[in-house]
Amino acid sequence: PATGLLVYNIQNSGLSPNEVISNRYYFWNGSEWVSLPGSQLVEELVKPKVFYCKSSATQNYPSSNFSGEVIITFSPSDIQLNIDNNITLTNNTFRINTTGLYEVSSYINYNPNGSSSNRALQNLKIQRRQGTSGAWVDVAGTRGTYGFGSASDFKTLVIPLSAVYLNEGDFIRIITQN
Repeated sequence: PATGLLVYNIQNSGLSPNEVISNRYYFWNGSEWVSLPGSQLVEELVKPKVFYCKSSATQNYPSSNFSGEVIITFSPSDIQLNIDNNITLTNNTFRINTTGLYEVSSYINYNPNGSSSNRALQNLKIQRRQGTSGAWVDVAGTRGTYGFGSASDFKTLVIPLSAVYLNEGDFIRIITQN
C-alpha cells in the first residue's frame, strides 16, 4: 500500500500484536497499519468491561495424587454482575461478547491438608483461548502450598488484578492444579 493510505476497517483480522480491529480507521506508515484514535477506541480503553462471577460449588480433585487441571465450575446463577452482556457462560468457560480491555482476577479458598503426605504447589490460573479451537494460554496466575503439614487447615490463593485485552469470540476459564 501507499504510505499514508487511510482505510476504514470493517472486519477483525490477524492475531496480536498484528491484529486489526473492525470499525476503526488505520493508516499505512510504510511498514505497518497504525490505528487512529477515535471515540470508540477511547471508550474501549476508558470504560471497563465488567462482569463478576462467584462459584460456591465444591471443587474436588479426582484423587490425592491427581496432577492435572481442574476447571472451576460455574452455573448461570453464579454470574452476579454482567454489565452490557460482556460474557456468556457455556460449559464452565466464559465467551467474550465485547472486544476490549478487561481487568481479571480470581481467588480460591482451599484446604491443603488432604489425605496425601506429599507436599506440592497449588496453582490457580486464568486462561484464554482465541476462538473455538486452539490451546489455552495462561494470562494470570498464582500458587501456594498443598499437602499435609503445609502450615494451616485453610488457605486462600489470590490472582492479583491483571489487565487483559480480549477480543469478541475469545474464551476464558479458571483452573486449579497441583
